Amino acid sequence: MIMNFGLSGIALILITLFLIFLPIPLAMKRDRNPVLWFLAGLILSPLLTIPLLLILGQKPTTL
Repeated sequence: MIMNFGLSGIALILITLFLIFLPIPLAMKRDRNPVLWFLAGLILSPLLTIPLLLILGQKPTTL
């Protein structure tokens, strides 16, 4: 079976991949575990984890 996604289908796939991998650099910038945030984005939704990372901000440092 040949799948014909067309240009809009390819754009949708690229945007989805971008959103799935976006939590990784955001988590690294905020000193949070990028693997866990990537998995959270896969399980929950990147549209939920990205704003959550932005709201949580920098990981608090402990003495």
